[in-house]
Amino acid sequence: FSDQRDFSQLSSQLSRQLANQTAERGQLLLRQQNLTNQRDRLDARLKAAELDLDRMRSGSGEGSVHSWILDSAGSHLKWVFPVSAWALPVFCPAGWRRFGCSCYLLSSSMNSWEGSRAQCLRTGSDLVTISSQEEMEFLDQLGAQLKFWIGLKEASRGSGWKWTDGSSPGVTDPGFLCSCAAFNRGGRSWSEEWCSQLLQWVCEKKASTSGRLQ
Repeated sequence: FSDQRDFSQLSSQLSRQLANQTAERGQLLLRQQNLTNQRDRLDARLKAAELDLDRMRSGSGEGSVHSWILDSAGSHLKWVFPVSAWALPVFCPAGWRRFGCSCYLLSSSMNSWEGSRAQCLRTGSDLVTISSQEEMEFLDQLGAQLKFWIGLKEASRGSGWKWTDGSSPGVTDPGFLCSCAAFNRGGRSWSEEWCSQLLQWVCEKKASTSGRLQ
């Protein structure tokens, strides 16, 4: 009988140990599933953040860019203020359109080149300076009429063409009497026009990174 009792006690002890191990295994499996779910959520957020950053680098994204870091426990993502200048969210005033880090406004009326520039200067901007093919394609989609004034002019006969920011477009004077440049829609090109001609115009200014729009 003593051996039978010892066997029964040992069997009960082993059963309890097996039950405890089964419960622990279930808890470990549940924890593993939770960690897997957290990892999947982190992957999704990281991919979304990478897409935001890519849009901002290319200048084609709208809205703000999110930067994310893991917290000290390594299990959650936290939003942090972007540290790189190109990652800062940028804003344009109402009615203006953004391309890259600049804001653009197409006029609803017509004026001479000088009159058009004066209107831009009143808004803290200037006639648009074109610096890339991508910017030309953007301007071509603004919906202006066939031509609009840009910030390119020959200051005096034979002095060469200059943008309003003082830079040179690298073009030579074709010898015409006109000394102001207009953007031609469709052809995505520039043409010399009489400065007194009445055309629409496009103003350009830097986008704001503070949210305080001028």
